[in-house]
Amino acid sequence: MKKVNKMISVLVSLMLVVTMLFGTSSVWAHEMCMNGSEPVVLKWINKNESGTFYYTKVNSDNLGSDSMYHDNYQAAVNMWTNSPTKALSQVTDFTISNVDLYTDSAYNWYTTERLSKDTLAYTILYDTNYNMIYKTNEQAINSTKEIIYAKIMFNPNHKNNSMYDGLDEALQTSAIAHEIGHVYTLGHSNTIYEVLPSSIPSIMKASVHEASTYIAQHDIDDMNIKY
Repeated sequence: MKKVNKMISVLVSLMLVVTMLFGTSSVWAHEMCMNGSEPVVLKWINKNESGTFYYTKVNSDNLGSDSMYHDNYQAAVNMWTNSPTKALSQVTDFTISNVDLYTDSAYNWYTTERLSKDTLAYTILYDTNYNMIYKTNEQAINSTKEIIYAKIMFNPNHKNNSMYDGLDEALQTSAIAHEIGHVYTLGHSNTIYEVLPSSIPSIMKASVHEASTYIAQHDIDDMNIKY
């Protein structure tokens, strides 16, 4: 018994040393919504035929003809497909897409949604009952938690927007990749809980000027926790 107790003591000591050296890792990815102090775990459930990857089929037919994002969304899709995660993203026809890109109307953007002129985009998720999740925590709490379809809505007035004027091609691409991250139900990594330090890169930070222009290790870790 003394020998067993000594072994347990040694193991506990080792665990304490590891915790002090490296800290504790979160069991949660950065989620989009909260239920009190607990994250609401949503999950994109569409998979490819083999069941190996979580599959987003992206279409841009509803982007405005003058949208600057037409030239960049393919690169954003490729960023997720090429990441070391279970994400598989592909540009496809509208008839079979499960993620559609839209240029929102000015009336809906400013009057209905009351969004800022400096907001780049927002993502609407739909669960298995086609309930929308995009505004409130309650929508997520009351959903099935399983997401099957998404719309990404882009600001209709980017040409008259100083924020858009300052976006180079890399930032335009990362803005779309950021929204696809929301489709995979990743939340902002620096606004809700366990706020990510500014020194750690993440494409899922709330501001395009704070976010990385690539899918960073933190984003990969969050995806691998969820999927």
